[in-house]
Amino acid sequence: MKRWIFVHCVSIALSAIVYSQTGILGALPREIRILRNAMSSANEVSRAGHVFVTGKLQGKDVVIGASLYGKVNAAATAQLMITLFKVDRLVVTGVAGAIDSELSPGDIVVSTDVVQHDFGKWTESGFDVWEVPVTENDRLKFFKADTVLVRLIQKAAHGVHWIPLPIGSEPRLPRVTSGRLATGDQFIASQKKRAWIQEALHASAVDMEGAAVAQVCFQNRIPFVILRSISDFSDDAAEDDYTRWADVVAENSAKLVMAMLRLLN
Repeated sequence: MKRWIFVHCVSIALSAIVYSQTGILGALPREIRILRNAMSSANEVSRAGHVFVTGKLQGKDVVIGASLYGKVNAAATAQLMITLFKVDRLVVTGVAGAIDSELSPGDIVVSTDVVQHDFGKWTESGFDVWEVPVTENDRLKFFKADTVLVRLIQKAAHGVHWIPLPIGSEPRLPRVTSGRLATGDQFIASQKKRAWIQEALHASAVDMEGAAVAQVCFQNRIPFVILRSISDFSDDAAEDDYTRWADVVAENSAKLVMAMLRLLN
C-alpha cells in the first residue's frame, strides 16, 4: 500500500511538470499574431466571445488569447484563461504609452508592479487614487509582478533579434528596462495627464489592461509579469505615433516573450 501511495504521488508530481502551462495575453490580435503563427499543435477554443489557442511555443505548453482593450475585457479574459486552462503563470504582452521621459518608441518596460490610475475619488483639490479591494477585508494599490519572471525576461532580452526602429539618423534597437505600469480605461494623449501620472504614481508607462490582469492573478495566486513596448509619448501626438509604431513594437514585445519561454524550465 505504501509503495502504491509513493508511486501515485510521483505520478501526480510528474503530471504537474508535464502539463505546466503558460498563459499569454495581448489586448489586440496584432500583439499576439507572431506568437500564434509560431505555435505548433495549435487548437482553438472559444468561450464568452474570446478565442484561445492552445499548443506548443518554443517547446513549451502555452495558451494564448486576445482580451480586447480595457480593464473589464482584460480581467474577464484573464479569469477565463486561469479557470479553463489552469495556467501556472500569466504573461501580458503588447504596447503602452511612455510616462518616463527617458523612454522612446520601441523601448520595453518590464513591470515591477502595476496600479490603476483611474480608480479613486475626485475632490475639489483633485483626484485621489484608491487602494483596490481584493478580498472582503484587504485592499491593495500596487500589485507586484513575479520577481523570478522579471529576472527571466531581463536575461532573455540579451538573445533577442530585434526589429530596429528608423528613429533619428540610424535604426534604433529597443532598450529593455523595468518599472511601474499605470493602468486605466483611457488612452492617454495629454501632456498634462502624463505629468500627473508621473508625479502621483511614479509610473514608467501607461496601458489599459495590465493592473486588471494583475488583480485577477493576485486573487488566483498566479504569478504574472507584463511587457509593454513603447508606441508613443502619451502626449497630443500619441494617436499618430501609435498608428506609426504599434505593429513593429508589439512584434518586438512578442519576440521577448518567445525568448523568455526558451529559458523556462
